[in-house]
This record gives sequence, C-alpha cells and structure tokens, in this order.
Amino acid sequence: MSNNPIRIFLVDDSPYFLDVAREFLQYQNALTVVGVASDAEAAVTQALALAPDVILLDLNLERSSGLRLIPVFKAQLPTAKVIILTIMEESGYRTAAMMAGADAFVHKSAMTQTLVTAILDVVRQEDGEQSSGQAAARSLPPGERSTNCFERLVEHVPDLIYRYEFVPQRGFAYVSPSATAMTGYTAEEHYADPDLGFKLIHPEDRHLLDRLS
Repeated sequence: MSNNPIRIFLVDDSPYFLDVAREFLQYQNALTVVGVASDAEAAVTQALALAPDVILLDLNLERSSGLRLIPVFKAQLPTAKVIILTIMEESGYRTAAMMAGADAFVHKSAMTQTLVTAILDVVRQEDGEQSSGQAAARSLPPGERSTNCFERLVEHVPDLIYRYEFVPQRGFAYVSPSATAMTGYTAEEHYADPDLGFKLIHPEDRHLLDRLS
C-alpha cells in the first residue's frame, strides 16, 4: 500500500451523517475524504470526476437504492472499492450487496469500531497484501484452511447451516450463528447433544436421517 492517503468518497442522503462520517474519517491519518454526495445522480457524476480509492455507500438513498449503484460504480470505476455503510439490518442486505459486487459491509452502529479496518483491508487486497485474517488462514494446513474459509463465509449468511459428521462419531462439527435465532438452541447445546438435530426434524421426515445413522 502506498504512503498516500486513501481517497474516500461518501454517498448518503443524510446531511447530518455525512458531516459526522467525514469528521470521523478526517481524523484518520491514512484516509482523506475527497467528496460527498446525497443522491444517486450526483454520486455517479462526482465519483467519475474524483476517481476515489474507496466509495462508502448507503443502501437507502432518496429516490434510489444503493444496491443499484454498486454495479454502476464497479463498471465505471473498476479499481474503486465499494463498502456499504448503512443502518439497514445485515442479514439479507449483506448478501444482496455482496452479490451486487460490494467489497465489504459495515453497519453504521459499528462505524467507529470496524470501518477503518474494513477500508484498510479492501485496499490491501487490491495491492496484493494480506490482511491479518487472510495471512492466518493461509498459514493453516489445507484441511484446516478449507474449514476456516467455510466458517468465515457462513458467518455472514442468514440461513441456518449445519455440518454434521457421522465418523468417527456422530455430532455437529459446525453450527452457524443463526442457529439460536431459528431453533432456540445455542451452538453449544448443538455440540453437546448429537441427537438434537434429529429432534428438530419433523417426524414425517425423520426416517430420511435415520437411514444415514
């Protein structure tokens, strides 16, 4: 990564939030805010003129959707990174944003804790550098690396995902974070009871799992 400050462009329809975010980012030595926009048309026009390194984009814009702007920015500014910075709850919005081409997703409530790290990570990836998480993952043996990647992926998926092993003994090898919200049982309770998954299956479908055990 070069010694030049990372050039940030903010897109949000709240003047108050634009002021707060700009003030916060300007205190970061590695970052500089080169422009702001409050609507989609101005965002595209200014982004093309400024060619920022990172675009911080809200999903909920007046008369438009940030989701529609992601592929536009990616097509017109292929080297720019797009980070979604929104108050919208993560679950499905994160998945939709990443599928549209976003490079990262940060909830506004966590801006002061995670935004700077997210910006530095996406820029390092562009420069071919590894974030600390990537470096740690690459240092793992192939089997553990695969497991690590799988678990990091499903942390951000709203669906309930299990990995269940039958050998050398039956039990849950992985339970996604959504398990508690969807079943009422914590991940620890799943790990402690190998039969818990069977208890959650509708009786009419249980014979399908019995064939595997």
